[in-house]
Amino acid sequence: MPKSRAKGKRTELELAGLLKAALSDPSIKRNLAQTADGGVDLTGKSLRYMAVEAKSAETPRWSEWLAQAEEQAQENQFPVLARRQPGGTWIFLVQMNLLRFDKFVRLWNHLADGKHV
Repeated sequence: MPKSRAKGKRTELELAGLLKAALSDPSIKRNLAQTADGGVDLTGKSLRYMAVEAKSAETPRWSEWLAQAEEQAQENQFPVLARRQPGGTWIFLVQMNLLRFDKFVRLWNHLADGKHV
């Protein structure tokens, strides 16, 4: 496995573990089909409305990475970029777009209730 792919795998596994614990969602995991299908980095019930792209890098490439998350997002998902500097704290950039009323209500209910719908 090339060095950059191994680093990406470690980054995704680390973030999946943190989110699994923080959101009490055992279904969160690294998307193993992503390399073949070009999909999102992480999957899970509580992430179903998000297309998460996980990055660990000294120098951020925000535009490039956000474009990647946007490309991978399905119609009902928000692109989310999770990034940390090596040894640093995770930060999240969430690309919120104009929403139809039904999508807004669904997102609001999901966040307000703290439930994994």
